[in-house]
Amino acid sequence: MINKKQKVLSLITFLILLESVCLSMSMPVHFSVFREFNPYYTYNVFQGHVRISQNNWLLSVRPFITNENVGKQILGTDFTRNGFKGRFTHSYLQYKNDNLFIIFGRSPLTWGQSKQYSIIQSDLTPTYDQFRFKLTLGNLTGEILTGQLGSETMGGDRITRLIGGHRLTGHFLNEKLELQIGEQIIYTGENRNIELFYLNPAVPYVFAVYDDDDLNVDEFNNDNGMIFINGKYDFEYPASVFFEFIIDDYQVHDNQTQNMLGWKLGLEGQSDFSNYQVNWETEYTQIDSWTYIHHGQFTNWQNRGHAIGYPYGTDLRSFYVQADTWLKNETLKLDIEYTWLEKGANNINTSWGNNDTLDDPFPSEPVKTFHLLKTSILYKTKYATLQTGYTNKPFPYEIANGLIDELKGGFFLSASLHYKMDITLKE
Repeated sequence: MINKKQKVLSLITFLILLESVCLSMSMPVHFSVFREFNPYYTYNVFQGHVRISQNNWLLSVRPFITNENVGKQILGTDFTRNGFKGRFTHSYLQYKNDNLFIIFGRSPLTWGQSKQYSIIQSDLTPTYDQFRFKLTLGNLTGEILTGQLGSETMGGDRITRLIGGHRLTGHFLNEKLELQIGEQIIYTGENRNIELFYLNPAVPYVFAVYDDDDLNVDEFNNDNGMIFINGKYDFEYPASVFFEFIIDDYQVHDNQTQNMLGWKLGLEGQSDFSNYQVNWETEYTQIDSWTYIHHGQFTNWQNRGHAIGYPYGTDLRSFYVQADTWLKNETLKLDIEYTWLEKGANNINTSWGNNDTLDDPFPSEPVKTFHLLKTSILYKTKYATLQTGYTNKPFPYEIANGLIDELKGGFFLSASLHYKMDITLKE
């Protein structure tokens, strides 16, 4: 039995340990309220963000609430209460030092070189729970990913959807050149669990087929892999060129099935124009008609109805250009972006049909052509942000799912109030 004296000593020891932790703890807390009027929707966003950090550790939590009319487009969720939809978009524990990075929980993820529109994994897709391990040795960095996407239902059964990935990054030529090569896989099944095979740090995923470790249901394979390579080169002048290339499927044998590839070529940099520093970026993207689409149980490259890769989905080609500059440092900003998008009939949730398609046109018919434009002026203060301008851009989710036939142009207004409170318990 523990006597009273031992209980007191234990309590004192616990308080001393707690104090030693708290005295070196930083806890920034953010709150924001956002409202937007645009040609498509009027909606509100309420979110908070708490970050608790100590030494190499970080805990991040961010709840996000919005109106039900845009909940699916932003969060990918159907759950509604009192006209609102909500979700924790961030909830993760992270450890990081010079050579090691570990993260567990729900977090955004971008794999690729494009800042917003990667064709490999874009952080515009709804976040998902994951574990990532990254180790740097010299100029090489290896990374392992395992995660769980939003589940689906088939015939009353819950289909679990899991994702895995390997990535190797190298920096060369005095850090001017970055090259990445990797693979990723979606594997699904009724109440399927995480496969340790796909956690192996070195064995390629294709060997799961050779070892009979993948899953076939009704003669359809439930393991959908993809290989990717991307790179970036920084010039002496403040500009860089980058590329992304994905192989979802490639036909080695002569048949009537289309290849399933995707590629992006981009250029970005900074230029001085009339005493203003202009940040700019331009990209060309092409995604084959059946890329991201697979014949397994919900093995398309989507999460909660949103494209995991290129936000506008598959069966397309596009040209994107963007430029922005601060007219008044950190207070008044001008931003212009334009996307030409030629979108075929296939969308991110299209059922598999890549048989006898070799002679089909690209993009597949009927083809929609969009000219997406957004111009804005942003005014920012310590506690508020106001942005207004012209736009005809719908949510990428709506184009990726074939829900938009004609664009609506008009002026928009976005207003937000935000407050940051830093709680640093450190002497």
